[in-house]
Formats: sequence, C-alpha cells, structure tokens
Amino acid sequence: MKRMIAALLALSLLPVLSGCGGHGRELRLYVGAPEGSGWQQAVETFQEEVEASTKRKVRVEWDAPAGDSIPGGGDLVLRALSDWQGIAPELSVASMPWLFSGYAEVERVLLEGPGKEALFQRVRDHGAEPLALGGNGFRQIANDRRPVLSPADLQGMRVRVPDGSVSYDILRCLGAEGVPLDRDQVLDALLDESVDGEEVPVGELRDAGTYRVQRYLTLWDCSYDPVCLAVSQEVWDALDPDTQTALRSAAEHACAAQTSASLTGQEAALSEIRASGVAVTSLDEAQTAAFRAAAAPLYREWRDRIGDDLFAVFGYTFD
Repeated sequence: MKRMIAALLALSLLPVLSGCGGHGRELRLYVGAPEGSGWQQAVETFQEEVEASTKRKVRVEWDAPAGDSIPGGGDLVLRALSDWQGIAPELSVASMPWLFSGYAEVERVLLEGPGKEALFQRVRDHGAEPLALGGNGFRQIANDRRPVLSPADLQGMRVRVPDGSVSYDILRCLGAEGVPLDRDQVLDALLDESVDGEEVPVGELRDAGTYRVQRYLTLWDCSYDPVCLAVSQEVWDALDPDTQTALRSAAEHACAAQTSASLTGQEAALSEIRASGVAVTSLDEAQTAAFRAAAAPLYREWRDRIGDDLFAVFGYTFD
C-alpha cells in the first residue's frame, strides 16, 4: 500500500516538476499580430530555436488580446509596447511624437542603447521578464480624403488608432479624432466611411490590405513602434538557468529578425502600395518641424505618467 501511495504521489507531481525547469512542458506564446503578418518570421525563429534547444513545445496564439497584465494570460508574449499603455503608460515613451530623428537614432538610443534597459526595468516592475526588444518601424498615416502635409490637413479627420495607444492623444493634438478599433475592424470602417484613415506602420498597412481603399499615404515618421518579447515572472523563476539562457537567446534572434524584416520589407511594401495608385508623400524638414511643434504640448500632458527620468534617458528634458 505504501508503495502504491508513493507511486501515485510521484505521478501527481510530474506536471509540477515539468513546469519547474524540467523538459516537456508546453509554453504558450501570445502574439499581438495576426498569422501571416510581418511578425511571422520572428515567431517561427523563436519557436524553432526554443523547441530545438529545450525540447519544449511552443504553442502560438496569434492575434491574442492584450489582457490585464503584461504576460496577458500566457507564458510568453510578443507585443508592441504601446499595447500596454493601459497597464504601464510609461512604456509609451518610445512612441512619443517625433522623439527620434530617424532609424539611426532609434538603434543608438533604443534598440542598442540606454533606452532598452530603462524599458526592460519597467517591464520587470509589472511582473514580467523582458527577453528582447525589436521594432515594427515608424507609424505612418494613410487616409482617403486628402494628402496630409501639415497639421491643418488633419482637421476633422477620423483616424483609426490601436485601442489604448498614445496615438490617440497625438492625433488629438494635431486636430484629428483618433478612433480606437481592432485591426480586423479597420477595413469595414474604411469602406463604410466611419473612419477616414489609419495611423499604422507600412508593413502592417500592406499586410492588412487596407491601402487598397485609401488614396494617400504620408511618411511622417511620427512615432516608433517598439516590440517586446517577455515571459511572465512566475514562469521565468521556475525555469532552470540553461532554459532561461536558451529562451533569451531565441528571443534576441527572433526580435532581430523581426526588426530587420520591418526595415528591409518597407521598400517592397511601399512599391506595392505605390503600384496600386496610392499617392505616397515624404515630409521635408520644414513640414516635419510644423508637426513637431503642434504635438509638443503632449509631452507635458504625459510628463507625470512617464516621468522626467525616463524622458531624459531618451534625450528629452523639460525647461
């Protein structure tokens, strides 16, 4: 009888042991983008490397909701940092309007510089271990009413923005109305004219196909769209050091692939968009300066939510 009880007890502990660093436990990766999007390569890279090095299966949940915590109900999550504004508004700092002058500054300050660790610490403060940081490119603005060359061109426009993102406030500062909609609602909203346009990275615009019902695209490089791959602190703490190392390495490779794909794929996406008849315009320095000045009050509005110290890491100081 004692041997039977011991055997039953051992069997009952197997799921617990496998979840605490042993092999065989399935990991759930929640992805804040649809399958087949520009994030596909990053997800496949991570999945393949983790499964090869740890013998754990990675189950991917595509287009997963953000949830009420950074892990979002899964073990791991790959999302734009702006998706967590409601939980951690300070993570929106890298998406503030015209914070970066271009991709070189993004790489120097954010992806390879002090901004990365500063954001990682904020993610840890909210119950997750950040594994790697990537980027989805700059967010641009498309619409079906008129070319957007100055803040005056946005007056009265209704523009789709991700739910809960800083983009809503950016457009308000510029005289437009941000309309929070899920990605799968955008095409219908454009067709029934309940929105005039959308604020979106070029790759996402191409992947969703919504450029086909819009006539104008302005490359204004307003806000950068950082992406983070993180794991819940509870899961992270239960993993053995070798598995932790393997997950971080796979995440870094995945995010590097995603960032590279967003950059290299942008020209191909723009070629496809131009070929469809969309008028694509890039702002010059004077035009950008006018937008930057119009959006400047937003920094003071967000000062308390982000904090002077974090703004300073990204090179922005208040008078």
